[in-house]
Amino acid sequence: MSIRSRLSSMPLRFKLVLVSITVEIVMLGLLLGNSLRLMNDAVKYHAETLVENVSPLLDNTLSPYMFERDYVSIQAVIDKLVEEKKSDLNYIIVLDESGKVYASSGWDLQSSMPKIDTSFESALNDERYDTSTHLQLGGQDAGQVLYGVSLANMIHARSNLLQQGLFIASIEVFLTILLLSIAGYLLTRHIFSLVRATRQVAEGDYSTKVKKPANDEIGQLADNFNTMTAAVQHRIEELNTIQRALTDEKERILVTLNSIGDGVITTDVDGRVELLNPVAEKLTGWSNEKARGLPLEEVFKIKNEVTGRPVQNPVMKTLETGGTVGLANHTVLVQPDGTEFPIEDSAAPIRDAGGEIIGVILVFHDVSSTRQMARQMAYQAKHDPLTGLVNRCEFELRVNEALLTAKSESRHHSLFYIDLDQFKIVNDTCGHFAGDELLKQLTTRLKSKIRDSDTLARLGGDEFGVLLENCDLSQAEVIAENLRKYIKEFRFEWDDKLFEISASIGVVPVTSESIGMAEALSAADVACYIAKEKGRDRIHIQVAGDEEHALRRSELQLVSDISLALEEGRFSLHFQKINSTRTGAAEAPFYELLVRMQGQDQQLIPAYKFISAAERFQLMQQIDRWVVTEALIFMKTNNHVLGNARFAINLSGQSINSTEFHKFLVAEIKQSTLNPKRICFEITETAAISNLKNASQLISDLKKLGCMFSLDDFGSGLSSFAYLKNLHVDYLKIDGGFIKDMLNNQADASMVEAIHQIGHVLGLKTIAEYVENKSIQEAVENIGVDYVQGYGIHKPEPLTNLAKQYSNQTDLSVKN
Repeated sequence: MSIRSRLSSMPLRFKLVLVSITVEIVMLGLLLGNSLRLMNDAVKYHAETLVENVSPLLDNTLSPYMFERDYVSIQAVIDKLVEEKKSDLNYIIVLDESGKVYASSGWDLQSSMPKIDTSFESALNDERYDTSTHLQLGGQDAGQVLYGVSLANMIHARSNLLQQGLFIASIEVFLTILLLSIAGYLLTRHIFSLVRATRQVAEGDYSTKVKKPANDEIGQLADNFNTMTAAVQHRIEELNTIQRALTDEKERILVTLNSIGDGVITTDVDGRVELLNPVAEKLTGWSNEKARGLPLEEVFKIKNEVTGRPVQNPVMKTLETGGTVGLANHTVLVQPDGTEFPIEDSAAPIRDAGGEIIGVILVFHDVSSTRQMARQMAYQAKHDPLTGLVNRCEFELRVNEALLTAKSESRHHSLFYIDLDQFKIVNDTCGHFAGDELLKQLTTRLKSKIRDSDTLARLGGDEFGVLLENCDLSQAEVIAENLRKYIKEFRFEWDDKLFEISASIGVVPVTSESIGMAEALSAADVACYIAKEKGRDRIHIQVAGDEEHALRRSELQLVSDISLALEEGRFSLHFQKINSTRTGAAEAPFYELLVRMQGQDQQLIPAYKFISAAERFQLMQQIDRWVVTEALIFMKTNNHVLGNARFAINLSGQSINSTEFHKFLVAEIKQSTLNPKRICFEITETAAISNLKNASQLISDLKKLGCMFSLDDFGSGLSSFAYLKNLHVDYLKIDGGFIKDMLNNQADASMVEAIHQIGHVLGLKTIAEYVENKSIQEAVENIGVDYVQGYGIHKPEPLTNLAKQYSNQTDLSVKN
């Protein structure tokens, strides 16, 4: 054991004694050394003083005798000096001028002559200071004296003094050790009590107390120790409470981790696994015991599902960034046996109370079913659920991509728009299940007639689209004709019924000159519509300068304007008077309500310019709803000034054929609380005959409420008279084509008269429209027509003017 380790393990009291004794011994040593130095200096001084005194004495005493050669006197003098104890001379040797011994005393001449000491220190070895002096008399050299000064007495005195000093120092050291030991014990015994107490505390006995010995520092230390142990005991109790709470919380967390459906892995700050919950064990293929302490990359192996390349560990990324990290899509987890399945996960740092990261928690779960569902939903989002064909949304994307390649690479593609001609017959005859089966059988066969690189899509109902990539218009025409023939040859059988199907196909090129996807689809739709208008079961190819196509496209643009006008409220009502030809007859005023559309250039567009497009593209029912609603609101709002004024409201064939519109019309009339006899609905002869059953039902239902009906444009159809008896209307409005030319065409005049007479026979009142001048008015009045209407009678005005006119009349009558 080294001295340092021995000192470190030595009791404190011994250390105090050792330090004190060491200091005292050092100081005593210094004191004795200094005393020894002083004694040596005293001996030296005594010897030097003696030499200084003896040399002159010998010179003065012996010089005369030497000149006289008085041997006896010289011998007597030196003997006396040597024998004299007080003189401290050990020997005297007298040499003559030649250096020979002349006389001596106290020295054995048989031995060699003494060596003269050159320093005082050299004389200490033999306790004698050897020196010499010259004998001179009258300035002449008489000889030389060698003599030795004894230092024995002084050295002996010095030794006695040193021994006494050492003895006294030893007694002093002993007494110091004794006193310091007693004092050390008295001072450190309470410290030992504290040491024992700290040992007990170290062993876990925090109830240990130290008795306070006094009010000195040791007492204060005892008080502080007792306070400390009490605080420690209290803190330990708190920590035990916290530990129990943490243990309970840990158990709850473990129960939670073991219960949740997600896999959970926790790691330390080095990315090594600390815990896997049961789900994580199942998903990774590792047990918690085997995985603990391993790098996460070894347990949690992930890669990109598409590329197969390893994916960066999210835990290490979290440790680098300090933030929450989620895996990218298409990530799969690989088990030790090679099993793979897609997962989603996120990693978040675990921080201590100071905000320092102490680990990472990784949460992940199997998304196999979710991915499958997502793929299924993605497929469903792009495909028609009935036929499995690409749907309109996906078809538009592919058309757009084809347009991009056409523009960037100057490619030529072709686009078909196919509409089945007899699909509605199958649906109406055999029901929707039969219609669905027809679509599925037909699309299965159509797919076999196009290339794999081409796209066949169901655009809705019985409408299909075909995109032929890298196919110019000449090739597309051949393919379109083949498809038309194939559809024509197809026979659909359902419940012993055999149906023949045909299709109208519109074909448009998709080239670098094409404007955009919407325009291309719209052009194909228009081409298909033209093919259908030309008699169905045919194709129509859009080519440059196609006037018919341009006309249909303008209608499409008009349809867009109509829809926008409906959204922006740019429709308005005008009125035109219908005058009775019977003068003096007291009849309520009669007006026809006419709809107008305000264009984006703020110009009013008459109905005849947009009604045809609205009917063709199924917008008339929306317009009719708006007209009915606005007309009834006007009549109800101004009911107090309008009196019994009657209004004729036009209805389209689409509205007549709609059961929902029937319900809407009845509900609006009842809700208005107006007198239904003031409301007359006009339907055209063509619309009534085309929808005879629905028209008859509508007329019957509204007449039950009290409404009136007028048959517009009567006489335009060849079978008008045959159907007239089945339509219980109140007015016949003679077709304006007969009226405006009756003055110049006797046949037209005869038709007007015949219609009027038949109407009267059936109890109906007649109305002549297109009465443009006074001559025509007189002609129809001569025939007996009941009412006249036209620009010669009254030009249409905004309906708001009528309200003002009646208000002014009311104000005038009040004043009168």
